[in-house]
Amino acid sequence: MAPVPLMLARYLRCDPTPEAPLMACDAALHQEHTSREAVASLLRGPGSKQALRRLAMASPRARSPLETMARLQLYDAGIPFEDGVDIRHVGEVDLLVAGWLVLELDGYSYHEDEYQFGLDRRRDRELTRQATASPDSLAKMSRQAGLGRRFRGS
Repeated sequence: MAPVPLMLARYLRCDPTPEAPLMACDAALHQEHTSREAVASLLRGPGSKQALRRLAMASPRARSPLETMARLQLYDAGIPFEDGVDIRHVGEVDLLVAGWLVLELDGYSYHEDEYQFGLDRRRDRELTRQATASPDSLAKMSRQAGLGRRFRGS
């Protein structure tokens, strides 16, 4: 069986779509099966330029394919974001969009436990307490980002 960096390098180079190879890279980086540098060191020759661009988008902070897809859509729409941001009294959030909008992208299985559900409600209340954005700023950001248009590829 080929080592993880070699498999990811081939996947990034050969797959015609960016989503699945990026999901695989995110998972491998998050679980510390490899490093971005180890994969990049194998990217030489045909298809490597595209593969290096894809690898640059990978994040060890992503914890699910849903987070990867959201990052790709935000990137394609030109909307600024950060992933895995630590917010005081809340903890790490999945995505922070435009410096103020928090997106949590957990699926049902993550919330089916009552204890976890309660923790998430506490985090939601704390985020609401800290919120400073006005409806006007949300409308302005939406217009600037062209959110009324469809995302590329949808």
